[in-house]
Amino acid sequence: MKKLFAALLLLTLTTTLYGCSHSDNELSDTETSNTETSIITSSIKDTTEKPYTHSENGYFNLVDSGYDLQMDTQEGGTCWLYSASVSIESSYFLNNGTNIDINPLEMLDIIYSDDKSEGFFVKEGINKKELGGWSWMITETLSNGFGKYVIDKATVIEEGSTEKLKETIKNTGAVIVSVPDTDRTKKGAFNNYMTINHVTDNIDDYDHDVTIIGWDDNFPKEYFKDEASQNGAWIAYNSLLGDFGYYYISYDTALKSPVALSVTDKYSDILFYDCGNEGDASVNVESNTKTANIFHKEGTLSAVGTYSTTENQKIKIELYDSNFENILYSQDAVLAVKGYNVIELDKSVEVCDYAIAIQYSSTAPVEGETWDDGIVSYKVQSEKGQSYVYLNDMWQDITDETVISELGIDFIPNNCCIKALYS
Repeated sequence: MKKLFAALLLLTLTTTLYGCSHSDNELSDTETSNTETSIITSSIKDTTEKPYTHSENGYFNLVDSGYDLQMDTQEGGTCWLYSASVSIESSYFLNNGTNIDINPLEMLDIIYSDDKSEGFFVKEGINKKELGGWSWMITETLSNGFGKYVIDKATVIEEGSTEKLKETIKNTGAVIVSVPDTDRTKKGAFNNYMTINHVTDNIDDYDHDVTIIGWDDNFPKEYFKDEASQNGAWIAYNSLLGDFGYYYISYDTALKSPVALSVTDKYSDILFYDCGNEGDASVNVESNTKTANIFHKEGTLSAVGTYSTTENQKIKIELYDSNFENILYSQDAVLAVKGYNVIELDKSVEVCDYAIAIQYSSTAPVEGETWDDGIVSYKVQSEKGQSYVYLNDMWQDITDETVISELGIDFIPNNCCIKALYS
């Protein structure tokens, strides 16, 4: 049985060594030379003979909590979506005690859909499955809702913050990270697991997304292909490997762009004008930046969503009538995470034609300008009567030409990133 498994693992590794494209449309090369096959065979032989059983101390795996991890194999360059689905599913399980199934390819269809006026679009003729993408795209698009779910928190974690990463995995759910995956000489195997120890400062090496689901502080440093400087490994789900086991990543290997996604199904509707917050686009009015969106729909407003570039940012939420004449509701709140936050109102409010205003202690997020890199484009549009900024002691429509000069910015802000969530 061990020989059969080793043979199957070898076959899988030889067809997935080059990883998935992360941000370009070139197809992954899956041809493997006899030399490459020899390297993997040697790795399996050298490592599977070494015994190791993890201890309870310094070890954590989300699967042990009851999360039903489905180790699916990605199609094309969709690692960013498969890793996101695990982050979303695990977070929902921790919050609700129930396993859900998020289809990565359905997320792909939503994010790159042509049946919309704003958002991300792919140049005609390019295979969307092979194109790749990034996790922030997922936050920007799915925070506006998908099916019965909506992203209610996207936690952006500081790179290199080991304890914060562990805390997030344990309390929020699996964390999406980018890893340097294409250099096959850095990969080995231990029992049923693939290992990697790759220390690099070259950002171009980070071509693949995986999901960190746990850690083992005592994993032997000598069990990596290139011995690590310290014991310990991150335990990851790698969609290139499918159900052939976990991916053990040394603590020496830097993890890039870590983010954890959380979803909920408690809201009946989401109103918004923005399609994203590309490049952390924002506006600032000294230390008292207030922006607002006017919405027109009858219902029960239960929560408000917005972005934050800092942790624990204090804000003030105010509901006005649609003419900004009367305050209907007011609440102080905190944007706990850097990334995207949904804030529950202390008391639900019956609304129809109204404005949601937020006073930020930092900058106020906006969707920014349209861009096109020749492969993917980000298209935005805004209309009068939608988004406002408080300037010179009055609310001014953000589409007014004078607003740009008064704000001292050199770009068109378009809509404010404020969402209304109904119960």
